[in-house]
Amino acid sequence: MSVFLKSLTMLPLHWTSVIFAAEAIPIKIATGDKYWHMVDAALPEGGPLTQNIRAILKGMGYAPVVEHILWKRAYSDSAQNIYQATFPWFKDAERDKDFYFSDPILKMSVLALVRKDSKLKDLTLENIRGLSSCDLLGSQAYEKIFVSSQLKMIYVKDFIQCMTMLKNKRIDFILSTPEVAKEADKFDSKVIPNNFDLTLSLYLMVSRTNPDAKKILKQFNASQSKLQSQKLLLEINP
Repeated sequence: MSVFLKSLTMLPLHWTSVIFAAEAIPIKIATGDKYWHMVDAALPEGGPLTQNIRAILKGMGYAPVVEHILWKRAYSDSAQNIYQATFPWFKDAERDKDFYFSDPILKMSVLALVRKDSKLKDLTLENIRGLSSCDLLGSQAYEKIFVSSQLKMIYVKDFIQCMTMLKNKRIDFILSTPEVAKEADKFDSKVIPNNFDLTLSLYLMVSRTNPDAKKILKQFNASQSKLQSQKLLLEINP
């Protein structure tokens, strides 16, 4: 027996485990400075969704470094592989040109908002025909509804502008996430039922120019699924 192997037999078991343990691989991930309560640079560990992403990556054998930067830079730098992935993003046609997407990392129901004095009691594809609404520039989240109902659309950079236009009677309704709907009272608005049966999903994205993109996402999806089944990810209420 060699001197090295003999010396190993004399070490406590946990020390030999450390010697042969695979070293975690560093990986840089980009996100924005704030996305409601789910991602927030000011919160411990960056918010609950950031904690989940970090746990999923650790389950893949990575040592994740999550950086909170400007959203625009998170997108462009990740597209250029300065960061190996970025989150959370909605899926649309433009982003699909630059990135591959993971399985959904969070699903959110869609709520309908109208002014408190609106005569609309609920929203259907029939009763919104020809009405006006608002959404973010580049968003295609509700495109099928908007097109099929021939809505008059206004696109803006900040969703607060949509809320303000609703309050000022420039539009008839908006579709929003539960987080936005929490602010409805501040804009003299209310939530009403809708029959669209819509959910919005957020994703982690990896650049199409990354030669390992599909491999990373396959491992990411498997790790997420495993941790979900073991109930080891934080439950997030959008």
